[in-house]
Amino acid sequence: MATIQKFFPLILLFVLFLSACEKDDDKTFLFPGKSKLDFDYDVHLLELSLGNIADKTLNWTATAQDDFLVLDKTSGTLAAGAYQTLSIAPLRNKITGDSVQSSITFSSNVGQDIRIGVSIRNYPENKTRLSYSVSDMAFDKDKQVVYLLPDVGEYLEVFDLNEKAFRKIDLKWNSHSNNDFLQLMPDGKNLIISQYHSLFVLDLKSESIVYSHDFNKKIVSATGTPNQIIYITLEYGNQNFFTLDLNTRNLVSQEMNLNRIFIQAHPSSKYLYGVGYYEELMKIDIQGDTPQEIYSNNRYQEADRLWISDDGTRFITDDMQFIHINPNLAGYDVLETETISVSTYNVIHDFAGNTQNNEYYLIFKDSYYYEENTSLYACDQEMNAVHKIIPEPFLVNNNSGGYESAKATPHFIFSNPTDNTLIVLTYGRVKSQRVYALEIIENSGKK
Repeated sequence: MATIQKFFPLILLFVLFLSACEKDDDKTFLFPGKSKLDFDYDVHLLELSLGNIADKTLNWTATAQDDFLVLDKTSGTLAAGAYQTLSIAPLRNKITGDSVQSSITFSSNVGQDIRIGVSIRNYPENKTRLSYSVSDMAFDKDKQVVYLLPDVGEYLEVFDLNEKAFRKIDLKWNSHSNNDFLQLMPDGKNLIISQYHSLFVLDLKSESIVYSHDFNKKIVSATGTPNQIIYITLEYGNQNFFTLDLNTRNLVSQEMNLNRIFIQAHPSSKYLYGVGYYEELMKIDIQGDTPQEIYSNNRYQEADRLWISDDGTRFITDDMQFIHINPNLAGYDVLETETISVSTYNVIHDFAGNTQNNEYYLIFKDSYYYEENTSLYACDQEMNAVHKIIPEPFLVNNNSGGYESAKATPHFIFSNPTDNTLIVLTYGRVKSQRVYALEIIENSGKK
C-alpha cells in the first residue's frame, strides 16, 4: 500500500497525460476552408487554404484517393494559427469517362483526419479545355513547359508536358489592359509580355516582373538574344525602335525608322529580319554596339509577321511568301522567293517546324479578318502541303444525354522535338461562345 501511495502522483500524471492525448486525438485541428472541390469542364486548377486551428505546431500530409489528382504539396508543417495554400489539378488525360468523384484526405500528427470530396466534370476528349481566351503562347522545349497568356488577367498559366499539370504565375501588376503577345528569351530565363503600349519582363526563376516600361505608341514586336538584349519596335512616331539591355536595365532609342516593322532575331543572334505593312523586307546587323541597317527592300506583297526556320536559311511571312536566304552573304542575301499555294488560303496565321523529319506545319486562313475556314497542314521542306491535320472536335452535351460535336479551329502551334508531337491551341463555338483547349497531337499529326 505504501508503494502505491509513493508512486501515486506519477500514476496520476500519466493518466492525465493519456486523457489529454485522447482529447486531442478526438478533435480536428486541420481546417481546409472547403468541404468540396468542384472542377467544371474547363477548370484545371483550384486552390484551398489549409489552416491549423490548434494552439501547437502540426505536421500534416495529404493523400489523394486517385492518381488523376495532383497536389503541389503533399506534406508540410503548420505553426499554430497559420495556413498554407495548396493547388490541386486533375489529370484529365487519365480520366477516360464522363464526370467522376474522388477525395483528398488530410492527416496530422495530432487530431483527426479530415476528408474533402472532389467532383470533376469531364468530357471524354483528348485535350484540356481552358476557362479563358488565349492571347498568345510560348514553348520552352528544354524545360518542356508551355506558357499561356490570357487575353485579360494578371496571371500566366504554365502547362508541364511531363507532369500533364497546370500551375499559375501571379504577375502582381495593376493593369487592366488586354494582353497582346508573349515572347520567350532564347535562354529560357525571361518572358517578354506586351500590353498594347506597355512592356513587361518576367523573370521565370523568381516568377516576378523585373522590368516594365510604358511607351507612347503600340508595341509591334519584341525579340531577344542570348546576351540579354531585347529589340522593340513601335507603331508610328518619330522614335519607334528601341534596345533594352536586361543586364543594366538601360533602354535606348535607336536612330532608325522601323515604323510598324515586325522583327525577329536570327538564330545566329547576329541579325534582325523584319517585314512591314508598307511592303518592306529588312535586315539589320546587331553585332556591334549600335544596330546597322544592311538593306531595306520594297516588295510586291504586304506582310505583318515572319517566322524564321531553326537553321536560319529560310523564313515564312504571313502573306504566303517562302523566302530562301544566305545570311552570310554581304548585302542583300535573298536567294529565292516563292509563293506558298494551298487551296484558296491567303494568310498564314502560325508556323512551326520539325527539322528532325524536315516537316513544317502551317495554319492557314482565308484572310486577316475571317477565320471560318482556318486549317492546319503539314508541309515538306519546300512548303508543299503533304497532308491536312484535323484537331479533335469539341463535344457538346445534347438534350438526350449524349454528345454533339463542334469543329475545333487551330489557333497556335508548336512542334515538340522531344517526343515528336504537336502542341496545338484550338477553339470552337460551343453554345454560341468561343471555348479554347490545349491538344497534344501524337506522331506529328499523322494519326
